[in-house]
Amino acid sequence: MKLEHQHRLAALRDEEIAMLYQKRHIICAGAFDKDKLVAGVFLNTSQRYVQDYKKIFGGKKRLGMLRGLVTEKEYRREGLATTLSGDGVGYAIQKDCDIVFCRIHPDSLESIRIYQDVLEFDEHARIKNEHGDPRIIFAKDLDNI
Repeated sequence: MKLEHQHRLAALRDEEIAMLYQKRHIICAGAFDKDKLVAGVFLNTSQRYVQDYKKIFGGKKRLGMLRGLVTEKEYRREGLATTLSGDGVGYAIQKDCDIVFCRIHPDSLESIRIYQDVLEFDEHARIKNEHGDPRIIFAKDLDNI
């Protein structure tokens, strides 16, 4: 079965939810099969939200954090995660971010492959998240794009 999807930013249909995300500096990108959301990603550009990460990046840079990248199992390996992550990077550029980054579990090999090999993110740090679980911080410097 070939997936025919629409790809659009601010993909949520409920206007109140979409407004809530905009107020919090979050953008959603989604891929749809007809009316079914089959993949999505969030980009958070709220500087208060990413405050704890600024020290990792040396201070006062404007950061964007990609998070919540999810693809329904039957739609994987079709490039949706790659496309959505790329759109998140594009939105970070529009929001004047200097760096876009993500936190990935070390066992998530496919996510690591996408961010390193396809989107050209660099491994920046290894941390433990708020629950003590290991995460790798991958980042892309947007100043030269």
